[in-house]
Amino acid sequence: MLQAAWRLLPDRLLLLPLAYNRLQYEKLVRYHREYALDSFAPPPGSTGGCPV
Repeated sequence: MLQAAWRLLPDRLLLLPLAYNRLQYEKLVRYHREYALDSFAPPPGSTGGCPV
């Protein structure tokens, strides 16, 4: 019964609040890492000026 509950119930019900918050934080970090900037410098070869 416990194994079925562990597989079927959502993480929110299974984990302590701090553990659940950490899990959510790790998911956000993993998602946003692919969009991470190496620097704030404009890309090489840009002509400058307003992009709009």
